[in-house]
Amino acid sequence: MENQPTEAMTSPPQKKNSLLVTLLVIVIILAFVLGGLIVYILLNKTTSSTKGIITPTPTQIQTTSTPSPTETSSSFCLPSNLSSTLSLSPGAGNVYGTFKITNTSSEPCQIEGNHFIQVNYDTNTIKNLTVTHQGTNTTDVYTLQPNQSIYSQVHYPNGPQCSGPTVQDPVSFTYTISNNDTVTFKDSMSGKQSFVVNGCSLATEKTEITIWNISNQPITP
Repeated sequence: MENQPTEAMTSPPQKKNSLLVTLLVIVIILAFVLGGLIVYILLNKTTSSTKGIITPTPTQIQTTSTPSPTETSSSFCLPSNLSSTLSLSPGAGNVYGTFKITNTSSEPCQIEGNHFIQVNYDTNTIKNLTVTHQGTNTTDVYTLQPNQSIYSQVHYPNGPQCSGPTVQDPVSFTYTISNNDTVTFKDSMSGKQSFVVNGCSLATEKTEITIWNISNQPITP
C-alpha cells in the first residue's frame, strides 16, 4: 500500500512531456504545410505573371522593288534587227533615192538620230566626188516600234554635169545607229551594197552627192 502514492505522483509529469512533444510535432508539421503553401502560392503567382506578359513577334514587311522608270523600255537596235535599203529613181540627168531603215524585230528599239548618212568610196583613186548635207536633224534618238521606219533622201546628177566622158564611181552608204554599230544600205531591187555614181572623167569637174537629214517621214526635195 506504500508504493501506490509514488506511482500517482510520477504519472502527471510524463503525460505533460508527451503532450508537449505531440504539440511540437504538430507545430512542425503545420510549419511545413504553411511553408509549402506559401511557396506554392508564390510560384503560381510568378507563373501567372509570366504568362500575362506577351512578347510581340516582329513582323517582317515584304517589299517588292519597282524598277525605276527609264526613258523608254527599248535598247539600241542591232543591225540584225533592221532592214536598211536605198530605192533609186534614175531620171533624165538626175538620180533621186530614198533611204529607209525599218525595225524588223518584234520589239521596239532605238536609233541615234543626230547623224547624217555617209558616202563611202576610195578617196585615193576617186577625186571627182563631193558630199553635202541638207536639212537639220531634229532628234537625238528615234524609238522604232516593230515595222516602223525612218527615212532620208539622196540626189546626184547623172551625166550633164560633165563636159566630157563620164566614169562609174563605186560608192556605198552607211549610217551610225549607235556608238557600237552602223548599217550599210542595200539596193531595194538587187540587194547589193555597192552603188554606181556617174562622175566626170576630169577630177576638176566635181559631181555633188547631196544627202538629207534623217526624218520619221519620207523627204521630198
